Amino acid sequence: GFYVVTSEPVVFNVNGNLTFSSNASYFVAQRYDAASVASKAYTISNPGYGKVTVNGGNYTITYENNVGLFGVSNVGDGSDKAELYINGGIYSIAKGNAIELYAGALTVENSTFNVNGDYYVVYNKSTQQVTIKNCNFTSNGSVIWLSSSNANLSISGGTYTSETGYVIFTSNGSKTNINGGTFISKSGGRVVSVYDNASLTIDGNAEFRLPNNSASEDRVISVSAGATLT
Repeated sequence: GFYVVTSEPVVFNVNGNLTFSSNASYFVAQRYDAASVASKAYTISNPGYGKVTVNGGNYTITYENNVGLFGVSNVGDGSDKAELYINGGIYSIAKGNAIELYAGALTVENSTFNVNGDYYVVYNKSTQQVTIKNCNFTSNGSVIWLSSSNANLSISGGTYTSETGYVIFTSNGSKTNINGGTFISKSGGRVVSVYDNASLTIDGNAEFRLPNNSASEDRVISVSAGATLT
């Protein structure tokens, strides 16, 4: 993978195909004065005020041991100021969450993510802004999980497909805004679940789909436990 130690913003410009077949650090940008994170290598490790940008490329991870591709750790001063920006590219992950966000902000634009197994494309526990624009996300499990108090998720355009779970699960007072896009649950159940004082606002022309043979208890959008829908 790529490992950079710096106090400056980092940009990865990738053309062509990359295949990772071992439990390694794929993209790591670490603050120059920070100790390494022994438990797991994140894209932004001990982030401080770091920003990492990834432009383009075709990535395949074949290692099957809960290994994702991108992440922001919450270890280190100023971790809430970290930024991860993914612009374009195709990302295929055999087993593991594609993006794990424990701190900082995330923007993903014009990108395709395919996740096998019961894992998320975006697993978010950060309180900062998550913005997704015109992407194509597919997961064998649920697609987006958002549960940090006061977290904010904004989605505009794109197609988001779950084979066996939710497309979006949001809880714990987090806020989600959907402005267009197509959201598909192939297994029924729920397309979007808004739970535990979370809120969902839908603007623009968004489409939510359940399979034609859905059971009567299936719901396109489920709102419960003090959550709101507008």
